[in-house]
Amino acid sequence: MTGGYYNLLIIPISPRQEEVDHHLPVVSEITKLDQYTLRQRLQGRGIAVLRRETDKNNLAEISRKLSEANYSSLVFSDSEFRSIPPARRAVTLKASSGRIEFFDARGKVVNSLSLQDDCFLIVGDLNPGPVSARQLKSRLTAPDEELLAVATRGEPVLDIHPRGRSPRIRIFGKRFNYTSMGETANLSAVQNFSRLIEAVRSHVSQHRLDLSFGIGALPPIGGVSLSPTEVPSLSPPSKDRLKQFETHSRLSLFAYEAKLSPPKAPAQAEPTPEKSQAAQAPEFVPPKIGRPPAKVEAFLDKVRQLGPPGVFLPLLVLVAIFGVMLYTTEDIRFLAPAGGTLGLLLFLHGFVCLRRARRIENIPTSRIRSMPMGPVEIAGKAASYVPLKTPYSLVDCVWYSYVVQEYRQRFSTHGRRGGFVTVASGSSEDTPFYVEDDTEKTLVDPRGAVVEVKCREVTHRSPPGTGWRGIGMAEVYTRITETYIPWQYPVYVMGVAQHYKESGDSGRADYLQRLRELKQSPEKLVRFDKNKDGRIDTEEWEHARAAVERELLVEKLESPQTEEVVYIGKGESGELFMISDRSEHELVRSLKIRTALTIFGGGGIILIMLLWGIKLSIF
Repeated sequence: MTGGYYNLLIIPISPRQEEVDHHLPVVSEITKLDQYTLRQRLQGRGIAVLRRETDKNNLAEISRKLSEANYSSLVFSDSEFRSIPPARRAVTLKASSGRIEFFDARGKVVNSLSLQDDCFLIVGDLNPGPVSARQLKSRLTAPDEELLAVATRGEPVLDIHPRGRSPRIRIFGKRFNYTSMGETANLSAVQNFSRLIEAVRSHVSQHRLDLSFGIGALPPIGGVSLSPTEVPSLSPPSKDRLKQFETHSRLSLFAYEAKLSPPKAPAQAEPTPEKSQAAQAPEFVPPKIGRPPAKVEAFLDKVRQLGPPGVFLPLLVLVAIFGVMLYTTEDIRFLAPAGGTLGLLLFLHGFVCLRRARRIENIPTSRIRSMPMGPVEIAGKAASYVPLKTPYSLVDCVWYSYVVQEYRQRFSTHGRRGGFVTVASGSSEDTPFYVEDDTEKTLVDPRGAVVEVKCREVTHRSPPGTGWRGIGMAEVYTRITETYIPWQYPVYVMGVAQHYKESGDSGRADYLQRLRELKQSPEKLVRFDKNKDGRIDTEEWEHARAAVERELLVEKLESPQTEEVVYIGKGESGELFMISDRSEHELVRSLKIRTALTIFGGGGIILIMLLWGIKLSIF
């Protein structure tokens, strides 16, 4: 495929951090990727795409070197990815001795399985609900039975692929006719879906189960559309999730058909008590702060970097008014008040920079282990709290922000003009991260921080074979700018150290979760059926609820008391909250230079515009 994209696919090494670290130097040397970029791509349960570029020969050479080092990899093109036959939905089945046939809604056979078949089962959850940091960490090393139970409680979907035979069989767990399996109506969809997977396993000679959907991040290898026959009545978020599952399923099939397998890892020692305690760290959910709409908030954040919004917002409005009047009337007399107001903005911003520099100088840098509560500044290396990647370049990081801009042309009385228009933007400010020094580590909640970092990735995208020349021909040209803090990157943080305690309604959430699990388990409900009539009446259900409450109370009394979590975030009184990849000395010097330029520059502009305005009014 000339001019197309090629992808380098590799099987992750292991979900265990120690095993990943053992392999990082070798893979980094072969792929020429930094170790912090490789770390989380190689850590997980599913496949990973290390590189995506147009140079097929380069990727093939990297794949050959990986094979020589006993790492399974594969190079494929976007056209090969799109050529995989689409999955066909099955709504029922017919099982006989040693054979299962799957049928669609019209009664036609989709595909079949026999005792001689080797098949690949891919299970996913189309429920787009949020996943906490603790759940994401536990799923990396959780057993298959636990992951299967989690998927079946949501909106489960199953792809069955017999090796060497198409098409894939797609089953939506809550929209499948289980009566063909001889199941009775009193079983839940969760139980029936699990029984279906067990039935498939028992009717084939070999099988492989993949439960990694949603745990790792895959690049958007586009060009694949879902036919209406594949999609039942799903909500829009679930349909978007189904498109992601289709990408995951096709990439998994490449690895399955090529018989890729992860390298053997060396034997590992038992984890130390310190590591065990770190793995069980309490989940951090910072207190929610009432926030205005996203666009308004983004604008206010930019104003706060200049100074107090109550002072600077009126001045910005004046600059806008004078600018519009100058543009519409082309009367240069409006240039004097517009320029004078802009100079006043610069002049006042200089004192804001001076105040920030003095505040940084006055607060001593603390060691994390001994830092006090209240205003504090620390310096160390950034570490991930949850696996995080930049959304487009897929660089492992602890914080990112991105802006997507499209080049658009517009026509006016002055002729045809063009410029970039922002169509999308966002950041990971709701995801905390660690900062660690040689004494300890602490969490940082980046919401509301002034972030100044130099790491930036700019991606240019244009239609195939066009580039900049296509812009004049009504083509779309996209520029994506990503700013991020890489993993293990040195950072400086000034904020407010504060305590956070687990929310008091977490016990209520556990209570409701236990009740849901009890309803879905007939085996557990049997012990509350006092009259043995096969059903749970109102009085028996009250006994069951009381038993759940007692179990939770006993667990709470026997478990150790939850400790307070210390984190650095934005204070309630509006103290300066800054995150930067520069040292304290560099920040102070930069702020003082900015102070001099803005105070003297703004004052000079005000004086020039004042004299010019007097001259225009007199003459």
